[in-house]
Amino acid sequence: MRRLPDADQEVLRLLAWEELAHDEIAQVLGVSRAAVRVRLHRARRRLREQMDLVTDLRRDERAADGGEPGPPDGRARGARLATTVRPSTEEA
Repeated sequence: MRRLPDADQEVLRLLAWEELAHDEIAQVLGVSRAAVRVRLHRARRRLREQMDLVTDLRRDERAADGGEPGPPDGRARGARLATTVRPSTEEA
């Protein structure tokens, strides 16, 4: 959480720790409910990214110490798998 911008921390705390509803958060922040949804979406995404980085760093540290190897799929730390959409061979 500390690595997130202050605005992200605030909106996440209002939701998770204060247990406010979206309309209550909007009132506290002085923004629309739609703005709250967008801010929460972005804050959650950034939090997830930070958590992924920490997980990857810990995995790399264990691997360097002779413990658990890096990611099982051989990806570099922090890399994402690309998803490929393949056309269906069956006709609809």
